[in-house]
Amino acid sequence: MAPSLISSFGVFLLTQFFQSIPVELVDAARIDGLDEFRIVLQIVIPLSRPALVTLSIFTWLGTWNDFFWPLLVVMSEEMRPISIGLKSFYDEEGIGSFGHVLARNTMAIVFPLAIFLLFQRYFVQGIGLSGRKGV
Repeated sequence: MAPSLISSFGVFLLTQFFQSIPVELVDAARIDGLDEFRIVLQIVIPLSRPALVTLSIFTWLGTWNDFFWPLLVVMSEEMRPISIGLKSFYDEEGIGSFGHVLARNTMAIVFPLAIFLLFQRYFVQGIGLSGRKGV
């Protein structure tokens, strides 16, 4: 999962979101005597929670659905993710029982769907606010 923590999409999403934070808030914090670290910690990060949750959902979902990287890296059967586990149910010709494959894929989508529904509010806020310039 470590190689997917930094992505060009994440840099773009957070850059657009940070540019939408009003400069007046940062200036007011400087006038109040906060240093740069505390400005980021107390003002910028709480305001960017929707963008951070959105990026976390995208990163987690991309890691959850990843097939090729775990196929290269993971050697033990117990540590393989669900995407590789689903592939193991096919036979040599790449054909499986259609009902069984459909049932397993349906079960594999339950957890990502639950994660999305749990964080839907942050997800919608993060997408809605990321491309907006400071108003």
